[in-house]
Amino acid sequence: MNDKNEENAHRTRWRELSQSLTDREILYYVSGSPDGVREQAIKTFMKDVFKYSFHGSVETHLKALESKDLVTKESPRRGTPLWHANHSEVMALIQKELEEMKIREDELRDLLAYLKEIYAD
Repeated sequence: MNDKNEENAHRTRWRELSQSLTDREILYYVSGSPDGVREQAIKTFMKDVFKYSFHGSVETHLKALESKDLVTKESPRRGTPLWHANHSEVMALIQKELEEMKIREDELRDLLAYLKEIYAD
């Protein structure tokens, strides 16, 4: 895959994740739980911290993240499943987005300087 296609694939992946506040917040929470996290803990977190109520299960959101290879499901012999972040994928996604944001910030600073120069009193 060439650089431009890789960049576009990253942007598309990030944009899709960013469009769903629920998916993004769940990913952040799961990523911050190195020993894994159960669905009930995710529901409690989302409700308590973000005052967000779910109409249904968080499993739909977890499955969406799993399909993007950002989380994995561990089914222990006893108890409910644990969800783990695919840390290498999550960190790569965030690192790439930080790089893109820095480039965008530089572009915006250049534009602002240009506009100040043109419209200066």
